Amino acid sequence: MNWEHNNTSEMAQRGWSILSGRVEQNLVQTALRAIYENRDKSLDVLPKYHYDTFCPDLCNPDQYSKPITDLLFESGISECVDAVMGEGLDWETSKKPQIAIRWTESPNATLHLDGFPNATSESPANIPDAILGIYLTDVQSIDDGALIVAPQSRPTIAGWAAAMTQAPRQCDRSALQSSFIDTHTETITGLSGTAFLCHGALPHKNANRISAGERVAVYFRLYLQADAALPRLRFLQMNTWGWQD
Repeated sequence: MNWEHNNTSEMAQRGWSILSGRVEQNLVQTALRAIYENRDKSLDVLPKYHYDTFCPDLCNPDQYSKPITDLLFESGISECVDAVMGEGLDWETSKKPQIAIRWTESPNATLHLDGFPNATSESPANIPDAILGIYLTDVQSIDDGALIVAPQSRPTIAGWAAAMTQAPRQCDRSALQSSFIDTHTETITGLSGTAFLCHGALPHKNANRISAGERVAVYFRLYLQADAALPRLRFLQMNTWGWQD
C-alpha cells in the first residue's frame, strides 16, 4: 500500500482518496471465510447489524478476529495510514472493525457521520479523525452497493463544528444532519481488496444494492491519540477538511 502526492491533493479537494495498491487476495479471502462462517441472518437482529456491525463476535474488543485485523496489520495499510496521519494513531481504539454487508433487500441508508449523536442524545460527538474502508468484494458501480460520499456538505460540517465548539448542548443536531447535501455526491468503487481513506467529517452512506449477490466491506474508524495534537493539526490542515475549515 502506498500514499502518493495525488492522494493528498484528492483529500484536500474531496475529503477522500483511494490508496495505491490492493490488499492481497489471500488476506481478503481469509477474512471473507471468517465473515461467512460467523454471519447470523436472523431477521430480529438484521436492523441492528445494518447500523452497527455484522458478525459482532468478530468485532469484540476483548478478542478481535485475526483474519479481520490482518487486513490492517499484515497488508501494510497500517504503516501507510500512520505515514499520512503523522504516526499519532491510537491503534487500540482504531482497530475495532465494522463489517458491512449489503444485498438487494438491505434497508435504504441516509447520509450521516459516524460518531454523530442523534437529536435526543446527551452524549458528546465522537467523530473519528478518518475512516478506512476495504472492499472485500468487487464494487464496480453504484449498483453494487458502493459507498456514497457528499463532499459538498463541507460548509455544513464547518458550521456544525463551530456551533458544537461554542455551545455543544444547544446545537440542533437533527436539523444539521438533515441539511447534508444529498446531491452532487461521489461514488467510491473498486475491485476486491481496494482500500480508501475518508475524512471523519465527510458525510457518507451506502448505496442500495441492485446487482445480484452481496457487497462485503470492512471499515475502521481511525482516532488520533489524545496527546497527538501536532499530528492531528497537521492532518486536518493538510486536507483542509473538518474542524480547520
